[in-house]
Amino acid sequence: MKTLEVPQRGSRGNVVASRNRFGDYDRDRVSPDDNATPARRRVWGNMADLSDMWNRISEERRLAWRRLADQLHSRPRLGQYGRLDGRLLFLKLNRVLATCGRAPLLDPPPLPDLSPNPVTEFTITELKSRIALQLRLRKTPAEDIMLFASPPRSPGRAYNSDYGFLGLLPFPYDGLSNFTDQYLTKLKEWRILKEDKYHVPLPGAKIFLRAVQQVNGWENELGMFRAAAFVPATPAAAAMEMGRRQRRKAR
Repeated sequence: MKTLEVPQRGSRGNVVASRNRFGDYDRDRVSPDDNATPARRRVWGNMADLSDMWNRISEERRLAWRRLADQLHSRPRLGQYGRLDGRLLFLKLNRVLATCGRAPLLDPPPLPDLSPNPVTEFTITELKSRIALQLRLRKTPAEDIMLFASPPRSPGRAYNSDYGFLGLLPFPYDGLSNFTDQYLTKLKEWRILKEDKYHVPLPGAKIFLRAVQQVNGWENELGMFRAAAFVPATPAAAAMEMGRRQRRKAR
């Protein structure tokens, strides 16, 4: 339900105040367990482990994190922003590293010097009787590149805010990086969820993608690569969708 009140964030009782590109709205609170995927449970576990780690590092290290945080500001939200807290900065950077499968940082890292994002194009084609999701790069990346993608969306959709982490960009060959297997693995997780938005048929669907560089937990959001591509309505895609439906009925 859309609201016309002063912008709000957070929850009260069973009502959650949120915001999208159309403005502020209220929604019902949903229990996290109702739509928990293995990836979401891993994120929750990482946050709990990192919170415990913050309490176990030395005070000298906590003071160093606080000194670095004093130089930074949070992302603007509802027109407001402020200086980061040392603990939040520790959690923010190490959460990214945990997501990428990297070891945590106990000492604060220097501010990053990131190169331009090497990803230039996102395509979905049919390759060897199956669909292929590929990224073209101008050069081999010097940093980790995190891939985030949407579930299959209706082809007429122009905007997407629901992204899932697929993994790190596979090593490119001849300027192309193929991440089909990563996407299909994530798609299986999405298909388990009950909401209709996770069950749009794959043939002819639109897939949104983001490719984000990271170094020591610092994400290059300004240099993020954003794109969308259409899944071809080919026999390969149709066969994959038919197999999915048959497996779903068997369950």
